[in-house]
Amino acid sequence: MKIIFLVLLLSQSIQADDLNMEKAKLIIDKVRKEQAPSRGNIYFRFGLLQLDTNTADAVNLNEDGILPFTSIEGSAHVYENFGFEGKYSIAQNILYPSTDPDVNGTSANQQMLEYGFRYKWVIDETRTENYFSFKILGHTVQNNFEVFNPDDSTDDTKSRVYMKSYQAMIFGVERSFYVTPAISLIAGLDMMGIVDAQSDTAQEYEKQGLGFQVRGEVYYRVDWFGVPSRIGGLYWQGGYTNKFKDVDDTDSSLENLGKSRHVQSFRALSVSYSVLF
Repeated sequence: MKIIFLVLLLSQSIQADDLNMEKAKLIIDKVRKEQAPSRGNIYFRFGLLQLDTNTADAVNLNEDGILPFTSIEGSAHVYENFGFEGKYSIAQNILYPSTDPDVNGTSANQQMLEYGFRYKWVIDETRTENYFSFKILGHTVQNNFEVFNPDDSTDDTKSRVYMKSYQAMIFGVERSFYVTPAISLIAGLDMMGIVDAQSDTAQEYEKQGLGFQVRGEVYYRVDWFGVPSRIGGLYWQGGYTNKFKDVDDTDSSLENLGKSRHVQSFRALSVSYSVLF
């Protein structure tokens, strides 16, 4: 009788362990389903970009300097938490270009390219959207805007200033916050060291300078057609600054309205659709 009782007791214990194991598997599967894939992503973004400077208008894009833009962005982790990321965007002056005078019309555009390395530190493995990432990127901005004096379109001294291109290195940090299984937030800060700047202006300036980018985005997970994906809304702002040369030279006809620096800035609002993998 004792042997039979022990066998029954052992059988019940095994069944209880099996039941607990099944419950544990269900919990793990539920947690996994709630988490977004975290190895990489591809973004498709559309929005409006506003360009501005701290000096007089020298490109006459439109009254508000607003250009529609689109971009494709992506990142992938190829070895543990180390990976790559890249971004290409183009803004085109097609919204309501100025025609008085007819300079920098619908063909005027600005392009941006970023590429480089990133490291992702996931703070909580059960919440893959809860992480820090650190990045080192190359950054290039280039436009085909024609610099001119809007007060005198025949003035060819080109004392007005607008940079046609920037080359910079980015050292950035990004923080992602888990809010709910469907909602997450991302905030980022990039510090830029400008290594080269080009402009069609006679005003002399330092080609090295500093810049920054800040952005914040909210995402909502949708998983359309069974594909892990999100829709998002972004606010993005940044700027570049370079020193002018000889601004204290009272004999210089190229002194730019008494400014010691040229600041070229942008701000943007956009919506996005991203695929996760």
